[in-house]
Amino acid sequence: MLGRTAVTDLTDCELTLLDAFVWNDMCLGSLLAENYGLHLNLPRSHEFTRDEVLAAAYRLERDRRHLVCIEDSQNELDRYYQLTKRGFEAWEEERDPPWLRYCELWSTTVDGESDRSGPSERLSPEKVASGQRYLLTVVAADKAQGLASLRALAADRDLVGSGEGEVEESLPEYTVLRYKVLRNVWRLGCHCVHRSDRGQHSPLSRTQTWWENLSDLYVIQHQGEVR
Repeated sequence: MLGRTAVTDLTDCELTLLDAFVWNDMCLGSLLAENYGLHLNLPRSHEFTRDEVLAAAYRLERDRRHLVCIEDSQNELDRYYQLTKRGFEAWEEERDPPWLRYCELWSTTVDGESDRSGPSERLSPEKVASGQRYLLTVVAADKAQGLASLRALAADRDLVGSGEGEVEESLPEYTVLRYKVLRNVWRLGCHCVHRSDRGQHSPLSRTQTWWENLSDLYVIQHQGEVR
């Protein structure tokens, strides 16, 4: 899985559970070996047994105070847990994520000059229709990385636009993953449309250098990227 710094006494099983809770409140049943990879969109799961997962969760909640139960149940696998700030800090120490590569991307569809009503939608191939205009937006810790992520994501989804994107604003701080405050970040955006020369780009996973979730961290670590 992911590398670790080994600066804490967390077991590998405990750290594997924290990996999941950094992004979502989850029930313990989702973290069993047969479910973990599917729920977190990872190429493989872990090899810990049911008893090891339950014991690790118990320690994280009762001993370390890294998790808090937010929805109890008589069936321990149905209990929902949330990561505490203390838990996040322990995860950050161990995983040492490359924050300068963090990019939070989303898109909105644009009809003429007006955004369509409704919330912003995560970009997906199914949402890309010929002639539809999109506003791609990224909040990035590093400006160059943010522009690169916009270009690569647009190419991966068969969209073409201004290419370099437009700097919309700089933000003195921006909170991500509930507890992490990034300083001096960039909010960038560019308008794109569906392009006609489809199929002439490389898969995103071959060129990705930023991350937003656990599967992204896995990709950039296992393609030999240097922080």
